This record gives sequence, C-alpha cells and structure tokens, in this order.
Amino acid sequence: MSTWRIDHLSVQQVLQQVSSSQEELSSSVSEQAVTTAFDGLTWGSLLTQPVPQALDAVLAQYQTNLEAIGNRISAGMVGVGNATMAYRAGQEDMAATVQQQMHHAADTGDFTFFEQHGQGGA
Repeated sequence: MSTWRIDHLSVQQVLQQVSSSQEELSSSVSEQAVTTAFDGLTWGSLLTQPVPQALDAVLAQYQTNLEAIGNRISAGMVGVGNATMAYRAGQEDMAATVQQQMHHAADTGDFTFFEQHGQGGA
C-alpha cells in the first residue's frame, strides 16, 4: 500500500477548476467564435479583407496544436481523477494502468480505455 496522502476533495476541486478553464478555452476557439470574428472582419474595407484569410491560415496551422492541448487537458482530468480513486481504493496496479492510459490518450486522442471501463474521473 502506498504511503501517499491524497486529499480527494482537493483533487476534485482542482479538476472542477480545470474543467471550467477548458470550457472557456473551448468556447474561445470554437467554430462559432471564429465565425463571429470573421463576420466582424469581412464587412470592412479593402484594408481588412485579407485579415480573414490570414486568420484562417493561422488557425489551420494551429488546429493540430489546439487538438493536442484539448486531448492533454481531457486526458489529465480523466486520468488524474481515476488514478486518485484507484489509490484511495488501494489499487496501485490499477492506478498505474490509469496513468499509462492517461499518457496514451493525451498523445493520441484515443480515450477507448476510459470509454470501455466507464471511467469518468474523480
């Protein structure tokens, strides 16, 4: 048995804060937010017409990075929550498996392990 002392309630609070921050991030880079920004730029003069095209190119370039950030946030929330539950239950092997799968999900976006095992977090 591990000698770790994990405060489950504190972990839950942190995960809730991360979830709120993730929602803010997702809404700020959502398709609707980008469309709204484009709409505000397209009505302009010849001076602003190239801006939507440039913004589109930048967003396309960073789409992979944004997906990777989202995967890491989601994997961290699910992995940390489930690893905490496993540690609390004294299941160190399961906690190690969850941590390994958390890293896999963060790197690949493949959350199959968590979906198959119905693991949603703390």
